[in-house]
Amino acid sequence: MSNTFNISVKPEIAAAVAKIDAIKADTGPIRLDVTDIHDSYLPAVITDTGAIRNDMNDVHDTMLPDVIANTNALRNDVTDIHDTEIPFIKTKTISILNRANAIKAKTDLFPQNVRGRFLKTLFSTSESAFQTALEVTGHGHIYFMNVRCAHGDDTLEFRLTIDGLVFELLEHTGDNNFISLTPYQELSTLYLQKGDASADDRYKFDLSFDRTLLLELRRSAGTTGTVAVGIVYAVDDF
Repeated sequence: MSNTFNISVKPEIAAAVAKIDAIKADTGPIRLDVTDIHDSYLPAVITDTGAIRNDMNDVHDTMLPDVIANTNALRNDVTDIHDTEIPFIKTKTISILNRANAIKAKTDLFPQNVRGRFLKTLFSTSESAFQTALEVTGHGHIYFMNVRCAHGDDTLEFRLTIDGLVFELLEHTGDNNFISLTPYQELSTLYLQKGDASADDRYKFDLSFDRTLLLELRRSAGTTGTVAVGIVYAVDDF
């Protein structure tokens, strides 16, 4: 006698089919997304990266060599400026400066005898104490000087100081004449001597000053009138 039995697997098969259907349902959208990526996005990415690659190739093959060539040229120019032109300019500048200093050293020793402004002064006083008739700071030249004491009872005294050197006092008693003055030196003493205002001696006042000129005048004796001094001189302009 044989044994017979019947085992049904239909429920399990049905469950498996349901799971497969569920997986299909889930993987369907994923497959669509993958398809969209493959069919749309990926070609666009490939196109973009291709363009980028072409740009990079152009940069590498064309632009970069030009940049390298240009920077090499600039480097060569800078090197030439640094190694050649700047030392040349420095040498020339030093040469010019040395020449300028040499010229200045020579001109500093030159007599500063370039005549500038032509000036004149007439000063009078009746004071018994010395009065400043003229005070000049600078460099210049005296062309001529004269003094006058108009009254015979009066006496004038005149003092000239040039660059700190004081001339001996000059004294003159009144005679109503203009008296021309000329400088002279006796031993180590400086004098002003009186001459005729109408004679050629009045044009022989050959005396310059380097720094200062001071004229002082007073009526040292008498009570009658004023005493006067006149001077024509120039102050140099530089």
